[in-house]
Amino acid sequence: MGLRVGVDLAYLLAAVLTALTGGLAWQRRTRRGAWPLAGLMAGVAWWALLALVESWSGVPQWKLRTSQIQYLGVVAAAPCWFFFAWNVARVRWRLPGWLVAAIWGFSGLTVLAAWSNGWHHWVWRNIEIAGDGSGLAVYRYGPWFWALLGVDYLLLAAGTLTLVVASRRFLTGYRRHFAALLAGVALPWAGSILYAFKLGPHPGIDWTVLGMAAGSLILAWRIWGQGLLDIRPMAHDALIASLADGMLVLDRRGAPLECNPAACRLLGLAAGASTPQVGKALAQEAALQPLLVGALPTAGEVAVERGGGQLWLDVRKDPVVDEWGEPLGSVVMLRDVTERKQADAERDRLLADLAAARFTVRTLEGLMPICGHCKRVRDDSGYWRQIEAYVSAHSEIQFTHGICPECAARHYPEVAGPETGS
Repeated sequence: MGLRVGVDLAYLLAAVLTALTGGLAWQRRTRRGAWPLAGLMAGVAWWALLALVESWSGVPQWKLRTSQIQYLGVVAAAPCWFFFAWNVARVRWRLPGWLVAAIWGFSGLTVLAAWSNGWHHWVWRNIEIAGDGSGLAVYRYGPWFWALLGVDYLLLAAGTLTLVVASRRFLTGYRRHFAALLAGVALPWAGSILYAFKLGPHPGIDWTVLGMAAGSLILAWRIWGQGLLDIRPMAHDALIASLADGMLVLDRRGAPLECNPAACRLLGLAAGASTPQVGKALAQEAALQPLLVGALPTAGEVAVERGGGQLWLDVRKDPVVDEWGEPLGSVVMLRDVTERKQADAERDRLLADLAAARFTVRTLEGLMPICGHCKRVRDDSGYWRQIEAYVSAHSEIQFTHGICPECAARHYPEVAGPETGS
């Protein structure tokens, strides 16, 4: 009895741990690989919960009925692991549709075979109560179970090999994720061998689900503390935090995922502000909304109010997509260009003043002091100058010289001829 209580507590703990890990994956469901991982953990949690119910069923017939329902989670574990590994490894080509359909089709047929086992005994041949006094059931299997086990091992091996090959493409820091995943999958694999082949002193204990629960602890640690499902590499924190420009990471719905200290400052927030605070600050900036809405890249300069003054931001948004072109979210860069805008405004003002001064200097305005006899003009310094010199200096007019008829007759009579009326 004490053994069964310990096993039941282990099953209960396994159900809780895998459910919590699935919840962590669900919170990150917009990120690649989160959906298969959430499905994997939900299936294992169901598996562990029904294992707990099955252990308390004293009649073999009820144990069988419980195991039949339990298979809804059993058949989902290996496919979800494979799809999770495929997505996390960032494989650059899609799985063929027929292969995905074949994997899930076989899982569905396995559930039907388990539910109809009483007609053909392809999954379980019989059920025995363990002789160790625990009251746990020992199942003897039919051909379909061994086929299922072979397919599951093939999917586990394919997912594991995918991670091993992909780890060579990533930076050293990111490879730690893959090492942790390999350690996590080794535990349920070992447990499956113990349980399926009835190795060890207690063949009625489902070591597979307990191994998966232990592996889920590793997954939870990598997700919660090490950013397993994040769309950025391990070394991103120091890099992004040191950027002088603001950087926002938005999910595909436009909700903020990250905000570096520079972006927090530009949004009027304290460094390390929570994502809800960042989302609220973005929603209050009406000038930013036209640049943030939609999936297409955008760029522009906007003015926002800060501390009773005006802050100019150069905003650029670029989409983030996976290898197949599917949107993951977007990256928004914010740069403070207030000083440049002020310098541009000051330059424009000076150019306008210069143009006005130039126009004033080059245009004759007001009264012009001119001698009534010699017709010379007094300039601003008090000097008397020829009128043509003064006009040329204060306008765009250029003079050419000639002789009028009266002056020609007066000064050059030999050229102009005798005066009329003499």
